[in-house]
Amino acid sequence: FVDTGTVLPNGTWSITPPANLPEGAISLAAIQVDAAGNTSDVGSGEIQTDYTPPNEPSSVFFPFTNDGTPLISGTAVNASGGEVRIYLDDNDDGTFDVLKAKADIADDDRFYISPDLGKNSGEQTLAVTLTDEAGNESTQETITLTVSDGSRPSQPQFDLRTGLTNNSTPTITGSGT
Repeated sequence: FVDTGTVLPNGTWSITPPANLPEGAISLAAIQVDAAGNTSDVGSGEIQTDYTPPNEPSSVFFPFTNDGTPLISGTAVNASGGEVRIYLDDNDDGTFDVLKAKADIADDDRFYISPDLGKNSGEQTLAVTLTDEAGNESTQETITLTVSDGSRPSQPQFDLRTGLTNNSTPTITGSGT
C-alpha cells in the first residue's frame, strides 16, 4: 500500500493502512519529501503480523486438593514467549471473568502456574487460556478441581460381629464418611 503522513513538530509521523495487512512478514519502505520537493534516501523496516491464536492449552493438575493455590502445569503449543492465564467463573454464570493468575510460557512451551483460589472450598471451575507474543488468545480449556476445606475425614469403623472367624477369606465391612 502507498500512503502519506506528515512529520509532526516533535519529529514523529504515523500512518494507518487503509485495509488489513496480510499475516506474515511485511517489508516497509518510506521516503521523506521536504517542502522544496527534495527526497531522502529510502528508509526500510519490517513488521511481522500474526492473527492466528495459539492452540488450546493442555493442562495437567490434580482434581482434588486441599491447597488453595494448586499447581497447574501444561503444554502451550505455538505460544512460547507468551503467557498462560487462569480465569474463575466468580458468579457461576458460565462467564470466566475474574483473572486469578498469569505466568510466562517458557521457551520449551511449558507452563507452571498456581492460581490463588483463596479459602473457598468445594468445586472450582477454571478456564485456562494462552496468549502468544502478538496478543492472540486461544480458546479456553476448562478444568474443574475440588478444593477441600482441609478437615480430616473421620476414622473408619469396622462392622465386626466378633473378631474370631474360621473363614480364611472373610468379607470385612465397615463404615466411614
